[in-house]
Amino acid sequence: MTQVIQRIEKKYLLDAKQCTSLLNRIRSYITEDIYPASSIYNLYLDTERFDLIHRSMEKPPFKEKLRIRSYEPILSDEASVFLEIKRKYAATVCKRRMQLRYKDCMAFLNKPNLKTGQIEKELSYTLRQYQVQPRIFLAYDRISYVGIQEPQLRITIDAHIRSRFEQLCLADNAYNESLFPTDMLLLEIKAVRCYPLWLSRALSDEKLYPTSFSKVGQVFYKKEKGELLCLRAS
Repeated sequence: MTQVIQRIEKKYLLDAKQCTSLLNRIRSYITEDIYPASSIYNLYLDTERFDLIHRSMEKPPFKEKLRIRSYEPILSDEASVFLEIKRKYAATVCKRRMQLRYKDCMAFLNKPNLKTGQIEKELSYTLRQYQVQPRIFLAYDRISYVGIQEPQLRITIDAHIRSRFEQLCLADNAYNESLFPTDMLLLEIKAVRCYPLWLSRALSDEKLYPTSFSKVGQVFYKKEKGELLCLRAS
């Protein structure tokens, strides 16, 4: 199975108190997603020198990421995962991915030669271009909502963002390191067009402003520098 997802994404950093206040303001306009609570596990793919992450942190107009994603801990080679390429130009994100077994995904990384469809060809070309392998494990717990009148509007809240650079697999272990203090959250708003008025007003009333933020970029910077990258409103 292959998928193409295209939308505008913006991110907001907030604490638990701010999150509760915002949700109280917009509660009558949103409903739980079909999968309201989930844990997301990622293996980010990069070169030995982390060229993709370095390029992304330079804030170019266009950037791309490669990752393997699962919505449950992967404890078997037969389990299903997604191999994704995420491209971003300005605020617009296009994500292409294919679903396959974990063992087939790892084989594809080492020999990217599928030629059966457009997405497979794009992934194959990109993997050959960069010669990537799993470099960073990154996971988080997510609560998801959608708009009642705007079902294509998606609001997610990520907590317990954690990562590691060793023993790379799609499951938690003792080497995990938390990115934030326990009460810090990452709000993401994903829309195909402008925000509805009720959402814009709620964000303004709560004094929440979008920030340039990459989870994997922050994880990498924290490991390299021992601190989080300076965050700014965008």
